[in-house]
Amino acid sequence: MTPEEKSKMIMELVAVRERDAERIRRDEARIDALLSKVDELLSKVDELLSLQKATMATEKELDDYKAMVSNLLSKITALEERLKVRTRTFMNARARRESVKSV
Repeated sequence: MTPEEKSKMIMELVAVRERDAERIRRDEARIDALLSKVDELLSKVDELLSLQKATMATEKELDDYKAMVSNLLSKITALEERLKVRTRTFMNARARRESVKSV
């Protein structure tokens, strides 16, 4: 191989190496951009998971309140029924006393 051919081959190898280096730099830049996007998406996922946990806790609290309201309504209904019975009993006793007085 002549020195001119060797020189030409070396220049071609250097050019190929420079193109490879440039391609590697572009690939690294793309990888960095993608990693940045992944970090951003992971941050959003963490935020969404946190919001989901808060939502689940709030839904549980709401269910607890609904159960408490239902329980209180049942107690109120029972108390209303007891009050009706006592009022009826009182009114019947009153009516009997008044009928006994009138006799």
